[in-house]
Amino acid sequence: MRQLNPEFMEALGNGHLKELINLVRTDDSLDFQIREGYLNIYFKGNNILKLHSNYKITIDKNLTKGINVEVYLKNPDAVTGFIQNLPYIKHQITLHSSRAIEREYEQMFIRSNNCDLNESEYFILDRQYTRPNETNSQLDMVGLHWARNGRRNKDVPLSIFEIKYALNNDISTIHDQLCRYHELVENNFNDLVIEMNSLIQQKTSLKVLSKKSDIDNNLSKLRIVNDPSSVHYVIVLVDYNPNSSLLNLVNLNRLLFCKQVKIFHCGLGLWSQFFGRIC
Repeated sequence: MRQLNPEFMEALGNGHLKELINLVRTDDSLDFQIREGYLNIYFKGNNILKLHSNYKITIDKNLTKGINVEVYLKNPDAVTGFIQNLPYIKHQITLHSSRAIEREYEQMFIRSNNCDLNESEYFILDRQYTRPNETNSQLDMVGLHWARNGRRNKDVPLSIFEIKYALNNDISTIHDQLCRYHELVENNFNDLVIEMNSLIQQKTSLKVLSKKSDIDNNLSKLRIVNDPSSVHYVIVLVDYNPNSSLLNLVNLNRLLFCKQVKIFHCGLGLWSQFFGRIC
């Protein structure tokens, strides 16, 4: 289960790791994710820190060449030292990352919906989610939908997100991908709800879900509704050329859960079909 133990949470919230959490809250380029007993911090979609519950760190060796990084973050001085090295580590990402642009867009998507003051209706709780025995179906992102016209309702539906960039050939078989996701969700729904509700509580208590205290306080009162038929399956198409035939709407409409599927177009690519008229 993706959850941190109480001692780890205390160290992050009020103990020697507090400076690290304060950095995550104030640096919009960093993304904080809770794993099974450890945490990850991402930059441009790339993992730059894995911190275990015994405070041992794991970092790609390519990111720390030429600098001294403590093996454990067991005291404030070690935490300060890591933070001082962070600009160098970020720079190494530009030199050694695999440049998987979909991962970078994932992080941008999380920031835009969780952290920017645009009053989005969707909040992302987790990314790159897998179940222990179902490695064939990794969910890009898992979150919730808090409808603008129903903010008094604290029971909210689960949302599953799949991001595709430009003319990714996988778009042609995205209906098959959604079928696998749907099967994973249906087979593990109760556990998934418990896990996501736990993430809501732990992330809002650390003020890292929206990185805004007042918004996190409101989000902490939400609970994922225990109804698989309410789940949103959201396809996020970034800079998808609308003249392409890759997206097969006929196959998507044949899905038994097609009414739960939503398609969202975003990005910076411009096509005349997307322009709105003012007169």
